[in-house]
Amino acid sequence: MRFLRVVNLKTCLVAVLLVTVFFAASLETVRAQRAKYFDLEGIFGPSSLAADILTLLAESPLSQPNEVKYAVGVTVSYGRANYGLLRIERKRNGGMSSVLKRYVATGRGNNLKRIGFTGRRLTEEEFSELTSEIEQQNFFSVGEADYVVMDGPYFLIEVYDGQKYHAADRTAFEDESNTPFGNVARVAREIAHIRY
Repeated sequence: MRFLRVVNLKTCLVAVLLVTVFFAASLETVRAQRAKYFDLEGIFGPSSLAADILTLLAESPLSQPNEVKYAVGVTVSYGRANYGLLRIERKRNGGMSSVLKRYVATGRGNNLKRIGFTGRRLTEEEFSELTSEIEQQNFFSVGEADYVVMDGPYFLIEVYDGQKYHAADRTAFEDESNTPFGNVARVAREIAHIRY
């Protein structure tokens, strides 16, 4: 009987050790993935909800594009269950497009299921309407929200103009309001022909 207790104790210790090693490796992987968003953390701090969401969505950082000359991103999270990600880009070769991806939580850890994908080419006029709105609203001076509600809606706008990167977030959707954040979100939605 004593022999079985020793074996069971050793088995439990080995199991605990394996779980600890697996958890530590997973944590390091998440930290490495999250480190890609250093620009967001520079704006919002090390506990950035924006970086957490983009890491979960496995989205490449808007501030580090390769073939992109100008980009705008609008990320929407509804209580960590539903997500929308709009990317509007002008490539260095001149092509302009918008892509909207929608995701829902599956209820199994941090697993998401993509439930929608909409893309379209943009005209020069449409793209210019967005860049003009960003300039008119002086988006690069828009500050972050005073507070962030972790379980409620969350909205992030990122802009990369080929040289500078800026991001701002809100916890209430200002799409229809007459604010710099709301006006940029509205024009992005209109030229992409989507709803958030």
